Amino acid sequence: MHREVETRCGYGNHDAPWLAQLRVLKERMGVKGIPKFEGLNQLAKHGCWFMPFAKLSLMIDLPSELHHDAEGRLHNLEGPAVVLGPYARIYRICGKEVPSSAILNPRSVSCD
Repeated sequence: MHREVETRCGYGNHDAPWLAQLRVLKERMGVKGIPKFEGLNQLAKHGCWFMPFAKLSLMIDLPSELHHDAEGRLHNLEGPAVVLGPYARIYRICGKEVPSSAILNPRSVSCD
């Protein structure tokens, strides 16, 4: 089952680079025979990963917040490093996962 789900995933905005290359080949360079990928283009523009099934599709929103340090690692000392929709929050310091309490209530964290 896991392999089946894995092969049916789409990558949304992660597909943008190759979709853009096809668009340039077709629209600017006049290469014939390149199919339209309008649905995938819309997913790349508006969403992240998706999983299509026979009667249901799951789609992950693009992050509404994304914070990183100078080295590009997920990082935020004042709140979540990543916010995905109204419920998902990922807390990271220097790329390392930390409990939300370490950020939201740092006095609750002890070294003991």
